[in-house]
Amino acid sequence: MAFNSMHYYKSLLTIKHSSEKWFTTYRLNILLSVIKMFIMSTQKLSKIPVMFIATNYQKTEPLLTKEMKTTSSPDLDKWDLDNLTDYIITTHHSYAKKNAAIIYELIQEVANRHSEKHPELLKLTEVSFLFFHDLLNHMAKEEQILFPNINILFKKKDYKGITTYTTFGLIREAVFALQKEHLAAEEDLKLFHKLTNDYNLPEDACNSYKYLFMKMKEFENDLVLHINLENNILFPKAIALDGIIERLK
Repeated sequence: MAFNSMHYYKSLLTIKHSSEKWFTTYRLNILLSVIKMFIMSTQKLSKIPVMFIATNYQKTEPLLTKEMKTTSSPDLDKWDLDNLTDYIITTHHSYAKKNAAIIYELIQEVANRHSEKHPELLKLTEVSFLFFHDLLNHMAKEEQILFPNINILFKKKDYKGITTYTTFGLIREAVFALQKEHLAAEEDLKLFHKLTNDYNLPEDACNSYKYLFMKMKEFENDLVLHINLENNILFPKAIALDGIIERLK
């Protein structure tokens, strides 16, 4: 049989493509395992009962094209700080931890199925991993550092007499750092819109593709409320109370 160079070349391309696809799948499986492990390690929710759980959020326009609303409930700005921190953990943090793994697994599934025609899905896989990793770290810092100090500060406000308690500026510095991370999260949301064509589905989208975009939009809506609640209600109230305590010393 005569040597067919074209057939040989095509065979090499097939082998190369298969090996690249296997490596991509293997890499995505590793990333998914890491993010699930991280979620489990940060799943420390407060056991204090909350006064209110919002279950029916108003659907908002994307954060990038419309000014964020204050919150889903106008009464949250009247809540005490300890109830606010507990609400954020049991509502927004809990939602984000649960759905980060769901969405990332969906991205993996859709990328494996459609990345040949839609290579932007591979980029979406990479940036979403970094986004969820940063967000989970962000929430861990709030739960383990900022929120406990806010709650201690709130308890000290009712102390009658001179107090020696001080946060040494920790609350103010932590707030400024976390607000910068909020801005970074907003930039990530912009990138998601770019990579998904503003969540407009392609003609060949399967049911998983459709479910993925629905979950990503839902996640964005919740994150918008989450960020806005912290930036415009929790953080200003905590900084103001910190200033009052410092003046009482």
